[in-house]
Amino acid sequence: MTNSKPETTSDEITLGLTEGEQTKVTERIQKLADSLTGDGLEFLMNASEYLQRNSVSNGTEQKLRSDKSFVFPDLFERTADEILQPCPKLKDNKPLIKGCTDRGKVFRALCVAKGIPAVFVDTLDANYLEAIKSAGQIIEPKRGHVFIDVCVDGEWHTVNPGFNEPILQYSNYWSWSRFSRLRLPQYPRIQKLVAKST
Repeated sequence: MTNSKPETTSDEITLGLTEGEQTKVTERIQKLADSLTGDGLEFLMNASEYLQRNSVSNGTEQKLRSDKSFVFPDLFERTADEILQPCPKLKDNKPLIKGCTDRGKVFRALCVAKGIPAVFVDTLDANYLEAIKSAGQIIEPKRGHVFIDVCVDGEWHTVNPGFNEPILQYSNYWSWSRFSRLRLPQYPRIQKLVAKST
């Protein structure tokens, strides 16, 4: 689970703790972070388990999409706080957490609330990239996955929030998809990985 990466810089830690537009630490986020037990890796596991328990299934999503009285939100535009808002159409007013982007935003916000540096990593599938290259244009739907890189006790880990074994060896994106695109390109270490993969 540990890495063989170069030393972490203070700039990377500062950036990893900086709230983003979609990952602001609101009262709702802070309250949830405080309710999850543990520190460090234990906290990461507990946050991931929370997201796994509260993510909606594909069947539930399809029911919501077919419900004419429910306006399904744009999944890529919502903030972590909006994702955690109770959804009256779900049992017990659970939040509408759907997909890796939602889980990634909430997980990153929870980490920042807990003082754990976290980087949102957006990848695209290698086969999808080849299809774009062949077509000469973006093809919908996009195929990729979101991971979160976190720094705990000076060591970076890659987390796949909401999965059974969420903590992976650092930058083990290769087992999922070829690392190719980021929403936060200002991280120098990440830029080096992108350069190596293309």
